[in-house]
Amino acid sequence: MKLLRTLFPVCIIMLACAGVAQAQTLYTYAAAEDGTPGTVAAGVTASNWTRVNGTVSAAACPSGFVSDHWSTAGDPWNASMPAIQVTITPNPGTSATFTSMQFEFRRNNNGPQKMRFAYSTDGGLTWTSGTTNDGYDHTNCFTATTFTWDFADFTTSNAVRFRIYGWDASHTNGDASVRNGSINGTTCTLNTYYADADGDGFGNPGVTTLACSVPVGYSADNTDCDDAHSTVYPGATEICDGLDNNCNGDVDEGVVFATISPEVSAITCKGDPLEFSANDCDGCTYQWFKNDNVIIGATSSTYATTKPAYYSVQVTVPGGCFAVSEHTLLTTVLNPNANIYNPNGLNLCAPTPGNNILIKVGYTATNTYQWYKDGVEYTGEGATSWRIYPSEPGDYYCSITAESGCNRITETRTVINSCRMANDAVSGLSIYPNPATDKFVVSADVDASVAFISVYNATGALISSTQVAVTNGTVNAQINSVHFASGIYMVQVQAGTQVLTQQLVINK
Repeated sequence: MKLLRTLFPVCIIMLACAGVAQAQTLYTYAAAEDGTPGTVAAGVTASNWTRVNGTVSAAACPSGFVSDHWSTAGDPWNASMPAIQVTITPNPGTSATFTSMQFEFRRNNNGPQKMRFAYSTDGGLTWTSGTTNDGYDHTNCFTATTFTWDFADFTTSNAVRFRIYGWDASHTNGDASVRNGSINGTTCTLNTYYADADGDGFGNPGVTTLACSVPVGYSADNTDCDDAHSTVYPGATEICDGLDNNCNGDVDEGVVFATISPEVSAITCKGDPLEFSANDCDGCTYQWFKNDNVIIGATSSTYATTKPAYYSVQVTVPGGCFAVSEHTLLTTVLNPNANIYNPNGLNLCAPTPGNNILIKVGYTATNTYQWYKDGVEYTGEGATSWRIYPSEPGDYYCSITAESGCNRITETRTVINSCRMANDAVSGLSIYPNPATDKFVVSADVDASVAFISVYNATGALISSTQVAVTNGTVNAQINSVHFASGIYMVQVQAGTQVLTQQLVINK
């Protein structure tokens, strides 16, 4: 830093003194008592002078920004000493370079004897100061000493606080005033530049910096699609290297192509796989993608899936050139509701009082229905309706087809007729007590050494099965029914080729 001290009168602000080059002036101050700036250059704004760290307004010295309560302490200087402050703020999108400043000061006999400047670019957290403590040539309020500080140039887009400190005053009421002065430097409009890591003259739109001119390693162009390869930029000779050399969105175009079938869009029923296929070519290898993510292991010319997503395929020819197909959107549609109900039970002998046996599915106007009995199409009344009223025992289910073509098969419901089963029972089988509650006894005469006792509910579902020994041609077994619900059941005894059945009522 260079300090130049001259006697009043000082050089006229914004002109050059003889033999001294004058920098562009960013800010001037004349003598306004409230510290208002004189002029401010385009590209920056400036605050009034303010008093900080304890200085207060005074009126002893004529004109200018007059203050007292300067520090009476001696050396060394520190940033918390009383001072006056002005802030220069670059406009948005503007950078300012600061080079020097000069101000005229006047003091009375009790005022500060030493001066120093400092500046902060981070809101006052840290301060950069001059390296010398500068003294006055004159010690009365009518003769000026001009302080000129030529500091190391610095550039910033942040607000800069400039402080001028005074200390070693004879008394805290010693006065000093600042008058005619300037802060010098230059401004420029910041432009956006783009990193050109590969040096091809085309910049990466994703990596930017603000500067007044093109920095080293950057470009004013922002159209590079791959800043890691110097052979990739808009307008380059496309080559077979797996890169989109000309930045047109295609890779190795004209060398290899990839298509997917079905193309654009496809629909499948939920749970039913749809098979995609890629174009065939000699020696090609394949890689399938789901939402642009690699599908591990999907490396054949076809790929089957049930998952809705965007699918594409990469086809690679011998030598390494490849192409990626357009996406095909796979959409799944819901299958029809296939819940089946039998609200009146499944026993033709004992339906819900006052009702016929009813088997039904959920109704949707756009669905079609086909009922089956014992594995073949049902031909009775309501065979293509959403409900039927069976009149014969058998296994019933429904095939339901939605408007989309998706199809589901319901569970099977077994209709029985316990009356006929009871009438067909072979004499010699008895159950007691009947009705029963928590247990009952099965007794039968059979021609075998082992018998199996099975209990079915009214829907035909197996509830329990027990193997028992036959003693002297007689089955005599107690069955636990504590967990049976109230209702009608069928008990079956099978011994060798003999099958005996009897109806059981559980009443709790």
